[in-house]
Amino acid sequence: MKFGIFRLDDGAKSTLPACEAFAALPSAEPDPWDTLADQLATPGTVISSAITGSNPRHIDRLVASWPADWPSPNVWRDRTKLPIEIDLDQPERVGIDRLLDAVAANVLRSAGVPAIVIDVGTATTVNAVSKSGAFIGGAILPGPELCARALHDYTAVLPEVSLADLSREEPPVIGRDTEAAIASGLYWGHWQAVLGYCERMRSPLGCPPEPLVVLTGGAAHLYAGRIPTGARYEPHLTLQGLAISVMSALRGEEKS
Repeated sequence: MKFGIFRLDDGAKSTLPACEAFAALPSAEPDPWDTLADQLATPGTVISSAITGSNPRHIDRLVASWPADWPSPNVWRDRTKLPIEIDLDQPERVGIDRLLDAVAANVLRSAGVPAIVIDVGTATTVNAVSKSGAFIGGAILPGPELCARALHDYTAVLPEVSLADLSREEPPVIGRDTEAAIASGLYWGHWQAVLGYCERMRSPLGCPPEPLVVLTGGAAHLYAGRIPTGARYEPHLTLQGLAISVMSALRGEEKS
């Protein structure tokens, strides 16, 4: 579960909403509000609350326990209400987090320039935004941590390499023991797959111009120093996409 407080001002439309406070907690957390009280402390007044996600049960639980001193949350379920064109045969089935990443990417990209958004988490998604700003799809692959669990759970003797292990230091390409070899595969293999997708998406996106590449996600810090030249690391992109959607709804704006 990711929580953020964002400043909904009337700043430049090329700027993402400023993140005033952020916290992330395991989904199994029974009642997050006491834990979040200090982490989300921020000056000012909360004028609007929004919640979304892919797990209806967790959403319903959060809504039921929502703090009384915050406005009742607007639950975003309908993808077609987001301020973005969804150019897919079944838009209701796409993950709303992927769409929110694209909403935020549309704020960052220049007119006529496509975008590729890399979101590294439990699953890694590599998503494409057209030159006109439409979400046109992408690719989904297991994230590094999920791959690590699979190697451990579905083999007899392979140890589990944690995300914390990968975060401590960049693993060598040539691992000289089993743990190091797994770390190399998880880190370098995953990143090379992502870069391969970025390269192969250039043609269907109609490049040139070169696409804007944006990196985000809970495990994106692993690769923040390795993004291509001109790319951006935006750790709160999904929540910023939700904040932009809230601002758009408050202003009564139409889709771009």
